[in-house]
Amino acid sequence: MAESDYAQRVLIVELRKRGLSPTEILQQYRIAKSQTKKWWGRWCRGVGLDDLPRGGRPEKLSRRGKAKLRALLKRKKGGSTRKVAADFFSNTGVRISKSTVSRVASQLGLRYRIRPKKPRLRLPNRLARLAFAQEPRTPRFWRRVVSTDEKTFTLQFGSRGQWVQFDDDPDARGTVKYDVGVRVWGGVCSRGTTSLFRIPKSMTGEAYRQFLETMVYPDLREKFGGNFVFQQDGDGSHTAAVVRAWLDEQEEEWIRDWPAQSPDMSPIENLWAIVTRRLEGRNVRTADGLWRALKEEWENIPIEICRNLGNSFSTRMEFVIDAEGGNIKY
Repeated sequence: MAESDYAQRVLIVELRKRGLSPTEILQQYRIAKSQTKKWWGRWCRGVGLDDLPRGGRPEKLSRRGKAKLRALLKRKKGGSTRKVAADFFSNTGVRISKSTVSRVASQLGLRYRIRPKKPRLRLPNRLARLAFAQEPRTPRFWRRVVSTDEKTFTLQFGSRGQWVQFDDDPDARGTVKYDVGVRVWGGVCSRGTTSLFRIPKSMTGEAYRQFLETMVYPDLREKFGGNFVFQQDGDGSHTAAVVRAWLDEQEEEWIRDWPAQSPDMSPIENLWAIVTRRLEGRNVRTADGLWRALKEEWENIPIEICRNLGNSFSTRMEFVIDAEGGNIKY
């Protein structure tokens, strides 16, 4: 405690003994009334004017230690609290517990989150992505693009964990040798979604061409007229010569040069994530039940979500350019 602080407390007591009120002390000595009431009350109760001893243990880490811990936590590969604590000890020689790492991280406004998966882009992929993003296409063009893809959804047999008494064991989780799933095809643009189609686990190029001819394009033309641009990824069946030749024969435009390893450039990936979240908590036990739940969630996607996803194409291209062809945060 500084001497000036103690001297002020003594002054407060002397002034109050003389009969000065907290308001008069504020006006004459610029000492806050709260301070006057606090230390005069302490004196009257016989507590004294010294600082009370601190409660609990002092903090393990100094300000410099917290700064070092923050630097370790902010690394891309920061790791678990156990690993961060071990790295902190190897860097500073100070041992800290996992709970200390968690507590300080919370104080610093940090939380642990699973890092999203992104394809490892080789230089040719980056250059192809950059060249594609730099092509002169207007926002009006991108609003016409229908982003399409396939996705396999699997059954979820309850949560992995269970709250039990200390002496009890959790119930066993039912498992299957092969996951029961449903593979679907869908698309989204700024004007809405396509129909959702249940498809086989794999298709040849010819089977995919027939699927486009008999199912997809009739649906697209019904929903969006002829004013759409078809987009798909570079799956093997998509790039078959028979498929590309058929797409070239259609009156509607299609994107021929979509770059490989670019799910972050396609809004449909975000829509799959939304559907996945909407399925959480739904009690489905069969593939047919999962398909019905998928269709229900798909058909209830708000148009505002579709509009936002479809309009994000232009922004994605700008981000790819800024990243020089690298991965973007989508």
